[in-house]
Amino acid sequence: MREITVGNLTLTSLGALIIEGSERTAVISDLHIGFEGVARLDGVAFPSVQKLYLLKKLSSLFERYSPDRVIINGDLKHEFSRNLRDEWDEVSFFMKWLKERAELTLIRGNHDNYLATIAGKYGLSLLDSVEVEGLLVTHGHRAVETDKRVVIGHEHPTVRIKGAVGPLTRVSCFLLSPSIVVLPAMSRFSLGGDILNTERRSYLSPMMTEERLKGADILAIEGDEIMPLGPLSLLRRI
Repeated sequence: MREITVGNLTLTSLGALIIEGSERTAVISDLHIGFEGVARLDGVAFPSVQKLYLLKKLSSLFERYSPDRVIINGDLKHEFSRNLRDEWDEVSFFMKWLKERAELTLIRGNHDNYLATIAGKYGLSLLDSVEVEGLLVTHGHRAVETDKRVVIGHEHPTVRIKGAVGPLTRVSCFLLSPSIVVLPAMSRFSLGGDILNTERRSYLSPMMTEERLKGADILAIEGDEIMPLGPLSLLRRI
């Protein structure tokens, strides 16, 4: 299946969360535009492929769901310390592309230190959080005191699954509980740690507390399919 709907939330195989309400809002996170350029500066020969990859995903998002609003929940770009030329060009491209199709809201992530310079050219500002239909959307790299259900990125959650043949494969996933929704990274190159790794002592995001993760389910993305795997608490014990 391409989507799973729980109440007014639809979790999609594209890695986007759709929130239904007075308008339809799509929340995406961790695009990390410019990853290839940073890798090349570090001496790693990386082809520039992510622009086309992200454009295909975003085009599918609009074809399937026609959102009125798109929220980028942090880490639109990759480099911390400046705006690289590739980042400037590609971030500008996607801001213009998205603004032509929907209202665009930018949430500040820990990689977005210099994003405001580009965003300002499109009349956009960076927000620390935004409330949508009773949910608080924030990147997740900082703790936020709230009693609302939160939607975060930052963690880049993954899980290992086994196909019919072959070894275990690490894939992106959502975490969904009554208190938190953790989004997968949309970047092609930003798979994070295995959420079921019992050797992990903590999560990247301070918002991912055991209290918020009570009752959490894991929903894995493989290709253009999203699959419910079951409760986090149960899968940790297997």
